[in-house]
Amino acid sequence: MTSLTVLNQLNFNSLRSVGEIYWQTLPALSTLGLAAQVTQAARVTITDTILESLNGINLVTTQRFNINNNRYLKEVKVQLANITDSLAIEFNSPSVAASFPNLTWANNATFRSCGSVQLPSLAIVNGSLGFFENTFETLSTPKLSEVGTGTQGGDITFANNDALVNVSMPELKTIYGTLQFVNDSNVKEITGFPKLSVVHGSIDISGDFENATFPSIRDIRGGFNLQTTAEFDCSEEFNRFEGSIVKGKYVCEGVVTNPGTEGTDPTKNGGSGNGDKKNSAGKFTVNKSFAALPALALFAAFVL
Repeated sequence: MTSLTVLNQLNFNSLRSVGEIYWQTLPALSTLGLAAQVTQAARVTITDTILESLNGINLVTTQRFNINNNRYLKEVKVQLANITDSLAIEFNSPSVAASFPNLTWANNATFRSCGSVQLPSLAIVNGSLGFFENTFETLSTPKLSEVGTGTQGGDITFANNDALVNVSMPELKTIYGTLQFVNDSNVKEITGFPKLSVVHGSIDISGDFENATFPSIRDIRGGFNLQTTAEFDCSEEFNRFEGSIVKGKYVCEGVVTNPGTEGTDPTKNGGSGNGDKKNSAGKFTVNKSFAALPALALFAAFVL
């Protein structure tokens, strides 16, 4: 269903299985009557409603699950175990709680403008995992061990999460793309990756952090970019990376005026450096795998 501007309620109380849930521009829709619980749907996209919850939609597996631009939505809690295409929770209520307690495997996953994200069982992401402009303080994926594949890469990106303080991925060992932190202004330590050993892309971290450590790292096949406004001693851990662990360009600088992403030259307080500001604070380059994802305002309808 699409563009039904006065529809305020749906009642399919015996419905359990459907080919696709595809709802777009139902600005009066506030109530779902799905008493039997929809547990099977190949694709789900819900955008531009005034739903406060998705009660009645409780899938086990799906190809695509996209929930966006539902400004009153308070909670997304689904028992999904795997998602073969993409998971996206974006531009809903700023306080929306996204919870996927049984999700163990996803192809791509994006969380934007969420109040909390719970992924306690997530073990493998075949593509990329991204967190943008969220308002939660902590993020933990206690079972995540691998992101990406050798054929398609796969990044982990944290960007513009102003409230974020702590990230913990204690079992993560391999990233087939890039690990990136950018403009996460309250992240003071990047120490939640104790087992990370191989990064096929780059480590690209910029911000205001005072401490960063990757104690198990043995191979970074791209570059290493660390730029922070805080005082930072690169010699203690990271200078040993240059020319051995890091195969690409190595940059490690503290007391930087405008920390930038990979490919920018750090400008030190006091004026040293080349001063390339193209990707400095306030503007940043997101990893190419996220740039290639479809536009956020996706479509929705209901196909029986």
